[in-house]
Amino acid sequence: MANCLLSLGSNLGDRGAHLQAALRSLSSLPQTVLLAQSSFRDTKPVGGPAAQDPFLNAAALIETSLSAQQLLAELQRIENELGRVRTERWGPRTIDLDLLLYDKLELESPELTLPHPRMSFRRFVLEPANEIAAEMVYPINGWTIARLLENICKLPAEIALSPGLSESELRIDHSPEWALVDFDEQSRRELHGGVKPRLVVVWHPADAPSLSRLRRIRRRPDSPPMLWIAGASFEQARQEVIAAMAAME
Repeated sequence: MANCLLSLGSNLGDRGAHLQAALRSLSSLPQTVLLAQSSFRDTKPVGGPAAQDPFLNAAALIETSLSAQQLLAELQRIENELGRVRTERWGPRTIDLDLLLYDKLELESPELTLPHPRMSFRRFVLEPANEIAAEMVYPINGWTIARLLENICKLPAEIALSPGLSESELRIDHSPEWALVDFDEQSRRELHGGVKPRLVVVWHPADAPSLSRLRRIRRRPDSPPMLWIAGASFEQARQEVIAAMAAME
């Protein structure tokens, strides 16, 4: 049996009813037990089209004998049954069910990435998750959910950009408390000494050796979380940085 952490969200229709229906469906999954559910939290939408309604978010902890791929298929089935329509990325939805952690499994496939690639810096994910699974481990750097949440609450509010991104090129209008810095060799060394950024954004590594070094750093227990978006367009990378900043506020 695997312990799995899930994120739930809704911003269309009767949001609370959608979350409750999703939780009932989760509890009735084969070979699965619903262990805990968090409170429901109102949150601002992050990314996606403007003028969306606020989300209602929650987290759930389950124990299951289903494989990660089988569980993903069941989550998508529940979404479809509750009227989820996929039209645009980060758009409004009746229900959103994300598989965040499947024990300590790490997986990269076209259908599923584990752990969830953006869970480590999303306040609307970490706050409800911390209610029910504070000691569950994010396997990339070994941090607990509680430590991930503490990280995005700390000062300075800094994101390190590496490589191929710079604040001047991104042209992001952000509040004074935020800082976007280049993740050069000096700042890389500082990750293992002084103040660390909340998040490192990796986009189009310059070469394979650079990518290998960053992957090794990513797995160190003293390294902050990293968002890997290699292969995206520059505009997509820009939107990812904007969304990451909003998700940590």
